Amino acid sequence: MQRPRLLLLREQKSASYKCKPSITSLITLNDLSHFLVSPETLPSEVLSKMGAAPRTSDPFVSKEQLPEFDGFIFVIPTRYGRAVAQFSAFFDQTGGLWATQALNKKFATVITSTATQHGGQETTALTTIPFFAHQ
Repeated sequence: MQRPRLLLLREQKSASYKCKPSITSLITLNDLSHFLVSPETLPSEVLSKMGAAPRTSDPFVSKEQLPEFDGFIFVIPTRYGRAVAQFSAFFDQTGGLWATQALNKKFATVITSTATQHGGQETTALTTIPFFAHQ
C-alpha cells in the first residue's frame, strides 16, 4: 500500500518557529517530505519592527498545490483563541478549490501552540473545523 502524501503546513514566525525541532521529528518519523510555510501577510518592515524570527528557507505553499496531497497537518499558533491571520488569509483563498471539490475526502489535523497556559488552543482547533468541514 502506498503511503499517503501529507503536507505539513506551518506559520512562518513565533510559536511555530519555536516548535520546529518537534515538527522536524514528526516529519522524520513519518517520512514526510513536504514541509511548507503559509504565505506571510505582513510587510518586511513591520516584521522587522516586531522583532519577528528570521525567515526560514522553507518554501511558501500556494493554494494550487493543495490538491496534490492526500492530507494535511496544520501547525497553527493561536492568537486570541483563533488561527493567526496568515492561516485565515490562506484558508480564505481556497474558495475555488471548494467550488470544484478539489479537497474533498482529504484528511486534516491541527497542532496549536501558545506562549501561555490557557491561551485558547482548544478554540483554535474548534474554529478551524469549519474550513475542513466545508471542503
